[in-house]
Amino acid sequence: MKKITILVLALLLTIHQIIIPISNKTAQAAITTSQMTIEQKADDIIHTAVDLIGKATYNQYVYNTETLEFGCSGFILYVFRQNGIDLNTRNTQFQAELGEYVPKDQLQKGDLVFFDSNPNDEYPVTHDGIYIGDNKIIHMADTTNNVIISDLDSKAYYRDYYVMARRVIPGYMPSENPTVGDKIVDMADRLIGKTQYGSYNETTLTFYNAGFTYYLYQSFGYDLTSKIYAKEQSKLGVYVPKDQLQKGDLVFFSNDANREEVKLVGIYAGNNNVIINASSSTGVVKRYMSTYFYKNNYMTARRIISNNTPQVSKADQIVTMAHSLIGKVNYGYTYDETTLTFNNAGFTYYLYKMNGIDLKYKFASHQSKLGIYVPKDQLQKGDVVFFSKDVSPDKIFLSGVYIGDHQVIMNANYKTGVIVCDISTGYYARNYMTARRMQ
Repeated sequence: MKKITILVLALLLTIHQIIIPISNKTAQAAITTSQMTIEQKADDIIHTAVDLIGKATYNQYVYNTETLEFGCSGFILYVFRQNGIDLNTRNTQFQAELGEYVPKDQLQKGDLVFFDSNPNDEYPVTHDGIYIGDNKIIHMADTTNNVIISDLDSKAYYRDYYVMARRVIPGYMPSENPTVGDKIVDMADRLIGKTQYGSYNETTLTFYNAGFTYYLYQSFGYDLTSKIYAKEQSKLGVYVPKDQLQKGDLVFFSNDANREEVKLVGIYAGNNNVIINASSSTGVVKRYMSTYFYKNNYMTARRIISNNTPQVSKADQIVTMAHSLIGKVNYGYTYDETTLTFNNAGFTYYLYKMNGIDLKYKFASHQSKLGIYVPKDQLQKGDVVFFSKDVSPDKIFLSGVYIGDHQVIMNANYKTGVIVCDISTGYYARNYMTARRMQ
């Protein structure tokens, strides 16, 4: 026991020596208050983590704040929560989506560092820790070591299995100049545990799902028009791509019973979280949007606050429209906008026409001569991608719209109608011909 105490004191002294130089302001260029606050938060997080050496124990599937039993990501969740930052997930994969990517040579204290000891499985990461400076991390390692400090060059594991780092602290710090969106999120957060689920009543803070968002926005002078239907609220404001969400945006979901229609609405709270009055059993909750329900039922997002309106690109408009037509378009060799009946290239023509771009032709082979050539490894959202058929591999017959992540949306045939297909495997990889940028 005495040896453990001496070891912990030595480690604390080491960390103290790593942290102290940052407070020497006279030796540095001017640091803004915000930067100083972030650095202080990182120091506090590291001190909390170090204090758990010899106290917390490894248990991969447990998160117990009383017995201090955690897995690697549970340890991080606990340490951050103890310092006022709720990452809202102890899933290692989800933590790897937080914040911003950081190159290894630009690591700062408090960054999360990720490793993958099994590169051949479906999971991009398997372990994470907290960077403490001087090329070291503190982490909940395993059942033998529990919480330890490790040098990133000390073992083959840390050198060979290093994947990436994410900077998360800045995204959780209060804004010095809060926007209306920040204020709406703050109010929503404060209502967790204080609202009831039911008919709209501001006195008792009782709301159904859409009533909750109506109440929040009304409090800041915005009228969402409907207290009952999320679908009606989804028609307001302007469309926001999922990767451009900002605090205060409305995010819309279907439900498991009907995945083709907007049924639920929540407030985007930053860091891939939504605050939503979910049901009578849960009330207002903050949920991570990569969890199964919210990922699979995500529909769209709208920005109501005008001073934060994004510039939505033509490509985003085209892709959004294409998605909205899944299950609504008929396949046929006539071109009829009234009945939404198109052949393959006619569908592509229609999408571009409705967004102000004339593809001139309703045949894929003719469309493939427009715009400019795009190499397959440089495809961007909105590019038109062309394919042959197995029976005639040298001729262009099909066209679709690239939507990102190796996927194309197209009106494929009578049987499937409009579908999303992967161009990196199977039929579409085999018959890929070329791509053109029309914008």
